[in-house]
Amino acid sequence: MRILLTAVALAAILVAPVGAQIRADQAAFRGLYKELVETNTTLSAGSCTLAAQRMAARLRAAGFKDADMRMFGVPDHPKEGGYFYGRGSSDDKAQAAIFTDTFVRLKQAGTKLRRPLKLALTCGEAFNGANWLATEHKDWIDAQFALNEGSVGVRDAAGKRVSLGIQAGEKVYQDFLLEARNAGGHSSRPRPDNAIYSLAAALVRIGQYEFPVQFSDTTRAYFTETAKLTGGDAGAAMLRTT
Repeated sequence: MRILLTAVALAAILVAPVGAQIRADQAAFRGLYKELVETNTTLSAGSCTLAAQRMAARLRAAGFKDADMRMFGVPDHPKEGGYFYGRGSSDDKAQAAIFTDTFVRLKQAGTKLRRPLKLALTCGEAFNGANWLATEHKDWIDAQFALNEGSVGVRDAAGKRVSLGIQAGEKVYQDFLLEARNAGGHSSRPRPDNAIYSLAAALVRIGQYEFPVQFSDTTRAYFTETAKLTGGDAGAAMLRTT
């Protein structure tokens, strides 16, 4: 048996929770899985090679010979090159770093503020920590108004500040329940008005439907002002849509 060890992508595996009654072989697996999960494999600071080496050590301890294993790396994946690679590097670790840095700068400069500032850094965007704060400790985050991380600032080629956006709204998804019924019958005598076919046809029609473009005061103002900064055909198109 020959084994190729590399570090490109690792799949998540469901395992028994801590404290559960598990067999010895399951405990051994959990230990292996734990070691792999806790190995930093991010491209900027971690090492997928280290993950492969640790798995090779496990296989070696089980009796596999070095001749049965071949370590390799993909040459067209640079480690850094001036870029940060990793889950959430742009959204939203970048924004979290910016906000934290802003608080540090304000504190170090001794800036006198007209009102208190609160910073909430949570994992999982709208869920997990954010939901817990809103339901369990809303008093910690109560404020006259809130700034969300969901926007971007723009500078021109010379570094001059052009715009700084803030998120003024949030789109949400919509659930639909489709139900199809008919008299039914036996599969030996199929009928054209099968409820499954009706449901499938409805899904196709939904997929083909295009919702009309609708503007609010906020979105209309955004495109009107952004058109002035964009110019050209794109800017003209923005003005036509509003």
